Amino acid sequence: MEPLEEGNYYHIYNRGAGKASIFFNEHDYHWFIERYFYYLNVAAETYAWCLLDNHFHLLIRVRSIKEQYFTFKKIKSDFPKNSFYGDQYSSPKPYSVSKQLSHLFNSFTKLNEVAR
Repeated sequence: MEPLEEGNYYHIYNRGAGKASIFFNEHDYHWFIERYFYYLNVAAETYAWCLLDNHFHLLIRVRSIKEQYFTFKKIKSDFPKNSFYGDQYSSPKPYSVSKQLSHLFNSFTKLNEVAR
């Protein structure tokens, strides 16, 4: 996957293999949104999302490193520990949105493997 560049907007989408379902119940949708926030809130600004039973769409803008820093500082004190990726650090390392999306997709796949 090519690195996503700061300041740019992206339509991210993914679908189950063979159009198979990826969300099987209400819990799966909530879990995906929680993990999405955990991995991407500091790195990307979310404009829209649509979660359907066999695929999803995300409309994001990649935050600049400066925006990531200010977002990290702003939300770190407002949320419980471990609410977002990297909050164990006092200052953020620059996030790669491509890597954060990979973390999200891998964690969601592992959840579905265990649950099924």
